[in-house]
Amino acid sequence: MMWSCKDFRVWLFGMLCLFASAVPAAEVLQDCRDCSRMVVIPGGTFTMGSPENEPERLKFEGPRAEVKVRRFALGETEVTRKQYAVFVRETRRASHSRGCFKYGFNDVVYSSDVEQAMDPQATWRNPGFEQTDAHPVTCVSWQDAKDYAAWLARKTGQPYRLPSEAEWEFAARAGTASMFPWGTDENAACRYGNVGDASLLRANAIVRGQVEAGLRAGHLNLRFVNCDDGSPYTAIVGKREPNALGLYDTIGNV
Repeated sequence: MMWSCKDFRVWLFGMLCLFASAVPAAEVLQDCRDCSRMVVIPGGTFTMGSPENEPERLKFEGPRAEVKVRRFALGETEVTRKQYAVFVRETRRASHSRGCFKYGFNDVVYSSDVEQAMDPQATWRNPGFEQTDAHPVTCVSWQDAKDYAAWLARKTGQPYRLPSEAEWEFAARAGTASMFPWGTDENAACRYGNVGDASLLRANAIVRGQVEAGLRAGHLNLRFVNCDDGSPYTAIVGKREPNALGLYDTIGNV
């Protein structure tokens, strides 16, 4: 399919996207064989942020504001390890040297010492838990994400970039105003995303101990949802139910 100079698109890579305007609504795009499918999202106006009376609302979720978002497109799923491997191979990119944050693999929950919470040996190829090519790529930095988008732009001739905060929230809310896109029941999360649940608590004794200690101390933010998605760590992309815009895993996976 040929695109005129007026066509722009937005791509989501976990958080990557390519801006799109002047394209038909409800259209799915794919710019190259190794690119993820992108779903065109109609623009609109929405209330960004969470209401002050929402349970467990954090300070950075406000103040609320009406925000207008132009039409754009986002990746239907996260970028997979297989897709990211093409980028690494074609650009001969080396893994970043600082490693990855290793929550759940040490006994650090809150720490001002960043190095204490990092595994310097971890890479996207070996993040510390088992994955396949169909899992989302993880253990990548913000710079990795920016460079991946720039590579896609060069490869396809389209202006791939990271999404704005407003674009991301607009797509994740998918026309809803409730706490979650499906409503207010947090225990329904396993239908829509890979979250902290029974499968992780079974698989990881460190996390289980942190949750139990946190609850005893009154830290409700450390609790896990009461469902079981079958994936203790990352899950194959696109296996849960999509939101109303046709996007998968917006609530969680990595």
